[in-house]
Amino acid sequence: SSIEEEFERWWDIRKGLIPLVGARRPDGSTMLIEDVVAPMPKLGDLVKDTQRLFQDFKYDDGYVLGHARDGNLHLVFSQSFEGQAEIHRFDQFLTTLCQVVANDHGGSLKGEHGTGRNVASMTHLEWQPEALEAMKSIKRLFDGENLLNPGVILNNDPRS
Repeated sequence: SSIEEEFERWWDIRKGLIPLVGARRPDGSTMLIEDVVAPMPKLGDLVKDTQRLFQDFKYDDGYVLGHARDGNLHLVFSQSFEGQAEIHRFDQFLTTLCQVVANDHGGSLKGEHGTGRNVASMTHLEWQPEALEAMKSIKRLFDGENLLNPGVILNNDPRS
């Protein structure tokens, strides 16, 4: 077996993981994929911390995959949003995850997929206030009525 063939086998396994979690998720739940990045020297510790967070918040189907050589990780798990307890669990998980990524590992809350609604209110963890204000100024300049993707990337409302 060549290295290329082995690589292809591993890549096929990796591609099958996301559909596997999606197919096995509980009825009424949603499969979520969060996308984080950390500097290479911190990546192994971030993987361990993420696995611990999955355990702490009882995401039994959660797993980590991604593009390790780029420091980019995809966190895949299922989440129900039925009832306040589930919404609270997700909120606490995501808040803790963002703090671990940005504060403990000097990472970014989004890698290749960009900042969306889930972490828009957490960008202050990775961006200096001056940078956020510059981005908001540009947004106001081109979209003064906030019609284009309101609440995405720049959002001060932690409950959005």
